[in-house]
Amino acid sequence: AWEKLEQRLAVTKDSKATSAKIIGLSNFKRLLQVAAIFLMVAIGSLLLFPKKQTPELLTYQTGDEEILELLLPDSSRIILNQNSLLTYLQEDEKRKVSLRGEAWFNVQHLADLPFEIQSGATKTVVLGTAFNVRAYPQEGKIEVSVARGKVAFSEKENLANTTLLPAGTEGIFYKNEKKVVKENREN
Repeated sequence: AWEKLEQRLAVTKDSKATSAKIIGLSNFKRLLQVAAIFLMVAIGSLLLFPKKQTPELLTYQTGDEEILELLLPDSSRIILNQNSLLTYLQEDEKRKVSLRGEAWFNVQHLADLPFEIQSGATKTVVLGTAFNVRAYPQEGKIEVSVARGKVAFSEKENLANTTLLPAGTEGIFYKNEKKVVKENREN
């Protein structure tokens, strides 16, 4: 009777061990299924909602007796004069540059996407034109001379102080007086 009992206990132990292996394998399969679902959701979200790339900040600088010609991705051309610094944030929805020094701009016309130049305490907004900006930090004024088209020239901190400059005119911002003056340009 004792031997029969031991045999039953041995069979029960073996069957539990066998069922434990089946349960363990079943849990592993379930874990693989959950991991596969998670992986598919992650890949799907990356495809549906791609991560926006961080805009790249491009910097161009010239030294003494150096002039640099640039072609921006929107086909606008810039000629950077000596001892000047231009930074350009490359974004799809904006056309914005910062200038310290002097540069000639020939801006590609994009009606729904204005081109903006920040220079010292001023801002120049353009749709498509050719003009020169002179904004050296050591000078007491910032000048914008328009050759073709029209620009809006203003004090950066006071947009009420905005002057429209058509071709053949020049806007001068006097830093100390914080005043924009429009003058006819002599050819």
